Amino acid sequence: MTFLEALGLVVKEMTGKDIPESDFNLIRLLADDAKTHLMSATNRSSVPVGLQYVWVNQTAGRYINMKLSAKAWNAQDLRVPKTVKEGDTTVDFGDGAADAKARVGAMLDYLLKDRDIACYRRLKW
Repeated sequence: MTFLEALGLVVKEMTGKDIPESDFNLIRLLADDAKTHLMSATNRSSVPVGLQYVWVNQTAGRYINMKLSAKAWNAQDLRVPKTVKEGDTTVDFGDGAADAKARVGAMLDYLLKDRDIACYRRLKW
């Protein structure tokens, strides 16, 4: 699966929306920004294979946040899942009673979190 396919899948699962082709240049910029952040945080010249999912999630989070900030998307119109399960870990974004903004905020916190970066960090000498 390519980076763009994985990103499209994450955005679709988290929001119910597809990424239009007109946003591909924006996606490239956001992906480069997330990649630079991960490379800086780990002191590496490329993103380690084990952090590819973090790169995809952070790019998706930045894209969703930008769409919401630009008022292109409305939090009430997004189909944010109630829970996400990865392996033996489950993340709860709030029950049905939680308002849309709170669920979107929890989802963005999850996507933008710097997970597992310390495992791949190299020391600078």
